[in-house]
Amino acid sequence: ANDQKMEESQTFLANPNEAKRCFPCKGFQCLPKSRGKMIHIAKIGKTNILLGPHWFMLLCTYAIVIGLSVVIYGVVLNDRALAERITGLVLTILVLLCLTVLGFADPGISPISSEPVGDRDLSTFCDFCDSYRRQGTIHCNDCNVCIEDYDHHCPWSSKCIGKKNVMWFHAFLGLLFVLMVFDAVETILVLSTEA
Repeated sequence: ANDQKMEESQTFLANPNEAKRCFPCKGFQCLPKSRGKMIHIAKIGKTNILLGPHWFMLLCTYAIVIGLSVVIYGVVLNDRALAERITGLVLTILVLLCLTVLGFADPGISPISSEPVGDRDLSTFCDFCDSYRRQGTIHCNDCNVCIEDYDHHCPWSSKCIGKKNVMWFHAFLGLLFVLMVFDAVETILVLSTEA
């Protein structure tokens, strides 16, 4: 069982030569199996495109961001200056772009290893993945995989936040905060001019 897991993991993470090409992906590489509860969509070059187990929450996040933006632009920014409308639109597009990359990026899934990795004294064994892992790698019960430099599991982005997607998580939160402040200021300005 361990050899089969290790073989699937290596194919999943590293070996594009053993990956199949499927019709929907056309020129991209589709991998035969996903790891844990992560849903593999495609492999573009060395980048795995993955969707986490809470994909429906990612859809909710999109709906909230897009829904509130439509309401703000339809009610608040409708009669504002062109520069204000363009600023709001650009901020919304940047938030959605960061959310998209965050929602589909590999969080840093640790490859399966039957031998200790890195410094032998700092390497630990994961009973769930039946594999050795580097220091700082933690098993996520929601995704059912080990994540390198695990930060936390974020259902709103559908997956864990780890080594490979933490930058996009911070960019998403920062831009979302700027967008919320912008929308609040614009709403206050519109309400104060109507009063």
